[in-house]
Amino acid sequence: MVGDPLTVLDYAIFISGLIIALAIVVRYMYWSVEQDGKDLARLESDDAYRAACIARLDAAVLAGTAGPKEFRLRADLRRFEGDWGGVADDLDVYLKRRPKDDTAWYELAEALRETGKYAEALPAAEKACALDPQYIDYQKMKMGCAIIAGDLEAALIASGAWHDLIENSLEQPKSYRTYLGWLPRSNPEDDPDFPLYNAALALAKGSVAGAESWLDNAESLGVFEREDLAGDPVLEKLLELDWAARLR
Repeated sequence: MVGDPLTVLDYAIFISGLIIALAIVVRYMYWSVEQDGKDLARLESDDAYRAACIARLDAAVLAGTAGPKEFRLRADLRRFEGDWGGVADDLDVYLKRRPKDDTAWYELAEALRETGKYAEALPAAEKACALDPQYIDYQKMKMGCAIIAGDLEAALIASGAWHDLIENSLEQPKSYRTYLGWLPRSNPEDDPDFPLYNAALALAKGSVAGAESWLDNAESLGVFEREDLAGDPVLEKLLELDWAARLR
């Protein structure tokens, strides 16, 4: 009958239709961002383009329709922005639903490290190592976080795993060594980061002589400058040694 008031059922149908329409719009927005996300070069260089992509994902989060993929993608975009706190927040949400993503655990450790939360970064790095113990970058991240967090036992374990991975990789094809994050060299100690991180570990244990011995080894592998140490919070304390006077 014309003019009859809307029933509860009418309202329910209207609200349900509105929610479905909103979900379709947000999903389209996400699909668009997902396609945009493949254009990494543009995402890095075009600030306005990247901001627009993030805004679309923000809308999905606010609408309550964001799933793991949306949080994962927004974390990647926030990395380009240098928003490490945002990266950590998004990965934390993502990993609650996808806890077996070793790369995401590594990236969470990286984000927490960049915000100075080394004690929190260490468990994330350990998760990555547990899920894929064959990847050198994970062991390096664990070792660095452990040194700064003061967990020297964990740092020593990571150092041993790092050494073994390089040593074992000598018998593997080049493609496998590249997967491990290591370029072909003749000896485990020939990875320049390996002696540098072990120098930092030795110094953390109070052995200046041990640190300088590792630094001599690192120096023999090639020239590196003062800024190479200053740019890494794990290695900065090495600049306090007399040895650092050799650096440019």
